[in-house]
Amino acid sequence: LALGPIASALHALEGAIGAGGQNGNPRPMAAELGQPLEHVIQVVAETEALLHRFAGFGRMLAPATDGVAAGAVTPAEPVAAVLDQVSRFVGDLGRELGRPALFRHVVPAGLVPPGHSDLLRVVLLQLVRNALVHGVEESTARRDAGKPATAILQFAARPHARSGRLELVFQDDGRGLVHERLRARAAELGVTVDTDAELDELIFRPGFSTAAGASLHAGRGVGLDLVRQRVTAAGGTLAVHSQPGCFCAFQILLPSVEAASA
Repeated sequence: LALGPIASALHALEGAIGAGGQNGNPRPMAAELGQPLEHVIQVVAETEALLHRFAGFGRMLAPATDGVAAGAVTPAEPVAAVLDQVSRFVGDLGRELGRPALFRHVVPAGLVPPGHSDLLRVVLLQLVRNALVHGVEESTARRDAGKPATAILQFAARPHARSGRLELVFQDDGRGLVHERLRARAAELGVTVDTDAELDELIFRPGFSTAAGASLHAGRGVGLDLVRQRVTAAGGTLAVHSQPGCFCAFQILLPSVEAASA
């Protein structure tokens, strides 16, 4: 439903929480959180009321069919539903940021177990957000670099050739990791890095972000940190590969297809 008001309200609440913690207090004061928190509660209540109305309309309008209750919806295959959701998100966020993009995926039917659908959703939405905010250039810059104005975000799932594990690869065709920007941010935080590999690892560090300020989609340093947490919790590993000016790719290796399906 593209519930922007909820996202905006939560963003304001996160800002209040962050500001409270920066004033030397162990936690934000209740007065600082009062208005943003009340706004979140109000917007959520209004949204719930609207959804109840939609559900009522659905029950009234949906015809009954043999063996299926009126208003019932047949669920889509979980992984396919996630890929459809991500495709819509890419288009919507690309338009919002002025960086048009398309989502292309190659996922053989049945390869990714349904039990991984929630992990897939969280990971892909965060990687898409990271790619469009930090990696993909604006259309003019892409044309100047000899690239199509519309970016391509690609995702593939396959058995890993050497280990037999489930390999997930997400790649954008943006500017890649900008080491100068990462190094400058590390210096601001007092973090010492000796190699490019260590520099690349900073993007997974909790609270690390190169964004100029916090927005709905970046700046709080939780996106890629969350991705790594979820992948690690599932028994997997996460690595990043990048070529300046060309691409940034994330490789996820999860337990073997057979183990995941068991």
